[in-house]
Amino acid sequence: NETELNVARTAAERAADPNTKKFAQMVIDDHTAAGDKLKTVASQNSIDVPAPDTDKVQDEQKKLADKNGLDFDKAYADLMVDDHQKLVDKLESRIDRKTLSEFKQYQTDHANGQREKTEAKAVAVVPEKSDNAVTTAINQWAADTYPVAYAHLQAAKDMRDGLKKRST
Repeated sequence: NETELNVARTAAERAADPNTKKFAQMVIDDHTAAGDKLKTVASQNSIDVPAPDTDKVQDEQKKLADKNGLDFDKAYADLMVDDHQKLVDKLESRIDRKTLSEFKQYQTDHANGQREKTEAKAVAVVPEKSDNAVTTAINQWAADTYPVAYAHLQAAKDMRDGLKKRST
C-alpha cells in the first residue's frame, strides 16, 4: 500500500496526461482510506503492522525516475495494472467464491451495457467464512476493499489502453 501511495504521489506531480493525474489522486485517496481501515483491523486484533518495504518503494520509483511525459504516464499505467492485478488476486483469496463470481459477472454485464431488465442491483462481495475471529476481520476488510481495488484495476487498464492509443 505504501508503495502504491508513494508512486501515485509521484505521478500526481509528474504525469503529463490529466487522466493519469486524476487516476493517481484516486489511488492516493482510496489507498489511504483502505490502509487506515486495515491499520484499524490490525490494531483491534493486536496484529503487528510491518514497516513499509523501502526497497520495493525505491525499485518502483526507479522504474519511473528517468521517464518524462507520455513515457512516464505509460510506465506508470503499466505499473498500476500489474500492482492492482496482484492486489486483486490477493484479496480474492479471502472472498467467498460464489459472490466473487456474481460480482465479476455483474461488472462484465454492466460494462457491456447488458443491464438487467429488472431493477438494477449491486452485487455484494462477501468475505470467506472462518472460525477464527482475526481471519474473519481480515477477510471482511478484503471483501470491503475488493470492489474499489477491482475498479482501480479496470481504470488502470483503461488508462493504459488510452495512453497506448495516444502514442500510435
